[in-house]
Amino acid sequence: DSLALLTSCVAIRRGQSPPISLSAVFVHHHLRDAADEDLTHVRGICELFHVPLHVEHVYPANQPGNIAANARAQRYDAMLNVARRVNADYVAVAHHGDDQLETMVMMLCRGAGLDGLSAMPWRRSIAPGQRVQLIRPLLDARKVDCQSLCDVAGLSWREDASNVDRSRSRARLRAEVLPVLESLWPDAARRAAATADALHLANSMLQERVEHVFGHGEQRQWPRDALRTQPIALIAAGLLRTVAALVNDCNDTTQRHLLAVAEAVRDDERRPRSFDLGGNVRAWVMASELRVELI
Repeated sequence: DSLALLTSCVAIRRGQSPPISLSAVFVHHHLRDAADEDLTHVRGICELFHVPLHVEHVYPANQPGNIAANARAQRYDAMLNVARRVNADYVAVAHHGDDQLETMVMMLCRGAGLDGLSAMPWRRSIAPGQRVQLIRPLLDARKVDCQSLCDVAGLSWREDASNVDRSRSRARLRAEVLPVLESLWPDAARRAAATADALHLANSMLQERVEHVFGHGEQRQWPRDALRTQPIALIAAGLLRTVAALVNDCNDTTQRHLLAVAEAVRDDERRPRSFDLGGNVRAWVMASELRVELI
């Protein structure tokens, strides 16, 4: 996938006047013995394309916590560091439509809301407060498209063995579930990518409205009169954002919980009521305010 992205960028560079400045980044995680051979292969491709290669070494296994999460965080930090050094405006990564569909299925099964189901955006800031943009130009392409491009260009690629390790949930989903979805609904990956775009737009509009009504994420109480004229869906979205800021995993908070609080905010009852939102979070609907707290 990354080789297909690099090949595409080289083709775009040749068609631009003046040409774009292009650099490649290889992040060595020191997790696989084959990574040294991968690096040798990438060096040869970059020399063929006359693209400068930056090699970044990270060590996620040396940090506490989940290795995969550490690797992802350190990988993006490494790419940002290179972008700063070469004064790049964009960092392009090779996520494609199949990756997008996998992410959406995983988020759906985990009970994610709009934010999770929106999956991966085409473009975002690579980190909060950074001008460098992370872009995913291949989200409308399939993995087979990436393979076909490399075949047509006469380029061989290397496979990461972890991508086919079925003990990993994403690899098992890729091997056993996605082929069934594609057989039932041909071109499912591209269609899912279009759905993710629509959900992303809807979620962006909703979150803008939530921030206008509920304020910044650290706020925990609001005048009830200011909320009771708002749509129930908006109140529920504001509550979900608050719960997510209080706990790492808000999967215990269901839409049923949120709607019960939202309906209480809008009704005419004045007596104090409390609602369990899951994850040790409780909402209080008082006569004059809504309050959310960690218990």
